Amino acid sequence: MRWLTKIIGIWLLASCSPGTAPIHYGQDACDYCRMTIMDPRFGGEIVTKKGKVYKFDSGECLVKYYQSHASEAKDFAIVVVSNFAQPGKMLDARQAVFLQQEKIKSPMGGNLAAFANKEEADKTEAGKLIKWSDLLKTVK
Repeated sequence: MRWLTKIIGIWLLASCSPGTAPIHYGQDACDYCRMTIMDPRFGGEIVTKKGKVYKFDSGECLVKYYQSHASEAKDFAIVVVSNFAQPGKMLDARQAVFLQQEKIKSPMGGNLAAFANKEEADKTEAGKLIKWSDLLKTVK
């Protein structure tokens, strides 16, 4: 019977861990601007330590939401953005490299895309490379 108690305990711990949720493109609404999330090259999610998932149609909306909830940021367990080079694949926003370039037409007009690293971003277009910490200071 002890093994059953251990299995149930492990299952409960695993089920309480926060995680991302799939974005349903064309159906889910952005939790910041309320637009329908359409393009898998952009967007992202914030997941709280309690497991509440907030979805965004662009990096700009995610950053603006993060800024407006800065006092709650300690409760954000996961912050991910779509990898522009691999649409639909999520990256840790705090580790991603952001490229701002006029030819990148992000949903909110900030011309912003996320990449796994500088080399991946350099393959796309020349532009301004921005780290997460700097992005939080520059997006208004």
